[in-house]
This record gives sequence, C-alpha cells and structure tokens, in this order.
Amino acid sequence: MLKKGVTIVIDFKIYFYLFEPIIRHLISQNVQIFIVAPKSLRTDIKLTFQSERIKFINYEELKRRHKLRFIVHRICTILFTRNDFSYQFYKKRNQITKKATTVHSFLYKLSVFIPKVSNSRINEFLSFVSGLWFENPFPTREVMVGSLNSSPELLVAKGQTVTTVMESWDHAVKAPNGYKSDLFLGWNESLCEDWRCFQGDQNCRIFHPLKLRYAHEIYKGLPNKSKTVSNRRIKVLYPIAGTKKFSIDVLVQIERMIIQELIHLTELLDWDLCLKPRPNGLVGEFDYAKDFSHVSVGDVSHGSIVNPADYFFSDQENFDRFSILNDIDIVINAFTTFGLDSAVAGLPVLQLDLRYALGFESSSLIYNNYHIEKYLINKKNVIKPIGDTLLSYISDSKLDLFSMASDYSRELCEWLYLYPSSSDAINECINSVSFKETKR
Repeated sequence: MLKKGVTIVIDFKIYFYLFEPIIRHLISQNVQIFIVAPKSLRTDIKLTFQSERIKFINYEELKRRHKLRFIVHRICTILFTRNDFSYQFYKKRNQITKKATTVHSFLYKLSVFIPKVSNSRINEFLSFVSGLWFENPFPTREVMVGSLNSSPELLVAKGQTVTTVMESWDHAVKAPNGYKSDLFLGWNESLCEDWRCFQGDQNCRIFHPLKLRYAHEIYKGLPNKSKTVSNRRIKVLYPIAGTKKFSIDVLVQIERMIIQELIHLTELLDWDLCLKPRPNGLVGEFDYAKDFSHVSVGDVSHGSIVNPADYFFSDQENFDRFSILNDIDIVINAFTTFGLDSAVAGLPVLQLDLRYALGFESSSLIYNNYHIEKYLINKKNVIKPIGDTLLSYISDSKLDLFSMASDYSRELCEWLYLYPSSSDAINECINSVSFKETKR
C-alpha cells in the first residue's frame, strides 16, 4: 500500500530554494511530505520547516541501492541520444567547449557507431530501458522533482506520477531529462512549449519563475536608494557569468575581454562600474579590476562549494546580494540569469549581443545557446556591434542607453510572468496535483 501524500526529491541546495514555498503550501494543506535529500541538507530543511508533516528518506542509501540502474541510465543517455538534440548537447558531445573525462570521451566516441533514438522518443526510451523490473522506490505515488535533477534513474518506475517543476529557464534544452513527466510546471507558455518540443512531455502548465521570486516579490517593493541620491556619478553593474572554478575556458576568456572593455568604457563616460562575481566562484578572481579607482568588485558568498548546484540563498543572503542594486542605475548583461533578476527587480538592463563585435567572434559559442539566442538577444533593444568594438560602438553612437535598457526590461518582464506572485501560482497550480492513496 502506497502512502497518502507526496515525495519531493531535493538532491542539491538549489532545489531546496525551488521547493521551499511549495513545501510551506503543502504543510498548510495538511499534506504528508516525504523528502528525499542528502544528509548534508536534512538539518537545514528540518530547521526551516520544523513540521511533523515532513518525513525524510535517505538519499544516499537510495542512490547506492540503485547504482547499477544509474550507470545503465547514463550510458544509454550518451549512446542513444542524437547529436542534434540541442546546440548545448552537440557542444558537449563533440567536446567543443570543454574536454570530457576519459570515460565520457570513450563513450562519446563509441556512440558514433550506435543507432540513435529519435529526439521525440529519447526520454521514453531511457525510461523504459532503465525502468525494467523496477518497483517504485518511494513511499507515495506522487513525486515532485526539479528540472535537470541528478536522479532520473529513480523516476522511471511503474506506479509513479511525476511532476517536474522548472528550476531554470535553460533546462529544457541542455540534455534529455531521462524520464517521462506526467505534469510539467514551467515559467511561461514559451518555456512550456520548449519543454514539449525537446523533452516530449505534453501535459505542461504555466507556473512561475520561483528562482526569481525574491527580486519579483521582495526587492521590487523596497525603496530604490539610487532614486533619492542626487548629484552623483552613474553606477553600472555587470553580473559575471563565468568563473575559472566551473566554467568553460571560452566563457572565462570572453568575459575577461568584456570586463576590460567595460572598465575603459565607464572610465571614458565618467561612470562607476561594479562587478558582481558568481556567488559560487573563486574568491579574488577579479581583484585585478580593483586597480581602477572607479571599479568595485562584489563578494563571493559561496566560494567553498564543490558542486555548482549545491548552494542556497537564505532570506538574509538574498537581502545581502540584492542590496548591491540599491545604488545601481543600469545593469549591463551578457549571459547571466541575474539579468532576469535585475529586470524583474525594476532596473534597466542593457543586454549585449557581441557575436559580430570585433574580437568577440567566439562568443557565438555561448550566445547561440538556445535560451540565450531565443529569449535574451532576439529583442529590439539590444546592443549589437557589427564589425566594431563594444567600446567604440557605445561611445561613438547616439543611442539612448537608458531608454533602451528600460524598454528591454519591460519587455522581458511581460514575457516572464503570468501570475502576480509565487503564492498565487502555487495556490492555482499545486492544488491541482492529486495526493490520493493508491495500491501497488
């Protein structure tokens, strides 16, 4: 007999942030919740909720018990997925931007000789092969997971009803999800359509960008200090996407070039420049920029972590990381999700497209990623130098940068949201998920 309630898989800290408001809602509805989480996360989860409605399942033991299934699933993903699943997958398979491990490199070479499964059926195939003779390992039929999670081999058993919640907007196209979702909750209709197209799950529903909820619901309501300060220099923020700790070399090199151009551009315009490193990057990685008196560099808050997905922002940490925006007049963005955060926080965002800029030709390896090309740089109000440097293009042009940035932010926000808040989306969408008691 399966138990009444829902099992939620939280394999990294980013999924803890994703599911926190959903769990609070389920507790308020007296739903029994079983959380599958690593030991390192369980203490934080207990302290956050302190509810008898939550029971824990040993994540490490589950993964260990099904290690062979994990291996079969990963090998089949590499061998049977087509090269053209997505641009991101093509680059990874062909090691264009990052060299693979020895084992992965061997499997990539071997995959050339293996017949492939069509893109529309690859998740169905992976689910079938790795799900043979597999009983539901969870105590409930209903299972909720974040997109691009690290446990697809546990989501292919009979007797499961899987709801996948979009954690990040690029997850639809990075790789096959590896299982079939009965319901997918995406940020908006465009991203739901991407999920249908790439992952093959047809039951998709518009939900909410929970990843951006602090900027949208908390920060946006705070007074913007920059509006009350007069007679001061304009301050620009550039959020950095890459870090030598995790990122591909081409991204690290391109961003170093961008930073150098922005340093000289802001110096020429008599503006201040603030660089925001990745929160999980290397401490001191951009200290070279401090040699310029008009440049400041933000802190790295989670520099000690080993896995790029294994960090979580508490309310205080969110307050601290968004406080940097209080004195910012404009954000210049190239590749980061923080450009979305800044837009929904109400700041003008000047988006760069440097694919045709002098010296930045290799940036197409990043800009041509599906989600960036389709949703960040396909709009009117984008800075797009052609055969010119970024510095010359902006300094010599007569463009109204603030007007462009404001229009871009407004257009981005109109695309992002259906529901006015995460609580509205959760009340509407999560209540539609059934937690009925069922038999094996």
